[in-house]
Amino acid sequence: MRRDRYTCAMCRSRRRARELEVDHIVEIARGGAALEYSNLQTVCRSCHRSKTRAFLASVDRRAGRAQAESP
Repeated sequence: MRRDRYTCAMCRSRRRARELEVDHIVEIARGGAALEYSNLQTVCRSCHRSKTRAFLASVDRRAGRAQAESP
C-alpha cells in the first residue's frame, strides 16, 4: 500500500490503509503469481469487489453457468 501511496490502482482515489486491499493484477486462477510483488496492486474495497464480480461472471459464462449475481 505504501508503494502505491495509499491510492487505488483502479479508481485512483486516496484512502486510509484500513479502507484498502491487496489485489492480484492477474488472478491466480488465470496463472498469476500468488505472492509475486509485481502481480499485486492496492485497490479500494469497492473496486476490488467490482473486479472480483466481473471475474466470477466471466468464469461462469465460460463454464456455461448462469452469471454470478450480487446478493
